[in-house]
Amino acid sequence: MNRPVTILAIILFTILGFMGYSSYRTQEMVAENRSMLMDGFQHLAEVEMMVDGFIQLAPDEMESIARRISKEEGLKLFQQFAENLNKTQEIKEE
Repeated sequence: MNRPVTILAIILFTILGFMGYSSYRTQEMVAENRSMLMDGFQHLAEVEMMVDGFIQLAPDEMESIARRISKEEGLKLFQQFAENLNKTQEIKEE
C-alpha cells in the first residue's frame, strides 16, 4: 500500500506543480496585458487632449481663414465690377 500512495503523491505533486507554474505564467501574461492596456489608455488620453486643444483653436482659425478669403474674393469682385464699369463707360462714350 505504501508504493501506490507514493506514486499517487508524485502524480499529485506533479499536477500541483504544473498548475502552479501555469498560474504563474497566466499572472505574468495578465500583468503584461494590463501594462499594455494602461499604455493604450495613456496614449488615448494624450490624443484626447490634443483633439480638445484643436477643437478650442479651430473656430478662431476658421474665422481668420474665412475673413482672409472673403477679403480676397471681395477685392476680386470689386476689381471685376470696376473693369465692367469702365467697359460700359467706354461703350457709352463711343
